[in-house]
Amino acid sequence: MPDNKKLLIIFSLLALMSLGLLWWVILPAASAIGQNTSQIHEQREKLDKLLSQGQSVRENQKNVQAVKSEINILQEIWLNSGEELEFITDLESAAEKNNLQQTITFDNTQANEKKGNKIIPLELQLSGSLENILTYLAQIEAFDYYINFQNIELTKQGEEINKKFPGQAQSEEENKQAPSVLAMRLNGLTYWK
Repeated sequence: MPDNKKLLIIFSLLALMSLGLLWWVILPAASAIGQNTSQIHEQREKLDKLLSQGQSVRENQKNVQAVKSEINILQEIWLNSGEELEFITDLESAAEKNNLQQTITFDNTQANEKKGNKIIPLELQLSGSLENILTYLAQIEAFDYYINFQNIELTKQGEEINKKFPGQAQSEEENKQAPSVLAMRLNGLTYWK
């Protein structure tokens, strides 16, 4: 039996050592692995958040570049100070091409200044046929610069206004009448840098 006692002691010591190993080595390691897993999860969430912010930054940079190019386009539509005579000459030339009588009211002294830019009121009084006036308007709309018309008045000059509605039958005498002369008054703003 002494051999059995020895074996029992050896197995008991091995069992105690295994329990000690489990208690002091394996359980703390398992606990550390659990903590590491939660830290990895937290770090992954932080990285995802930083990645989305980085994408937002890249997207914002692209948007800023797009806006900068648009600002350059907007800067081109402003009239340059000192080029008032050229501006008026362009308006007069367009009116002349369209056989219109034109009066321009443009006064630099009425300019409102904002952030180094001027806003100057403009009034155009035109007289001519409807077709010529519409062609003139299309030409000034095609100018490289921007005029913001705020008020447009169109009236018939001379003869009494025809009271028939569009599409209503007209007599031969009414059809033979010369095109009526219209007067148009445009009030707006011009923008100068």
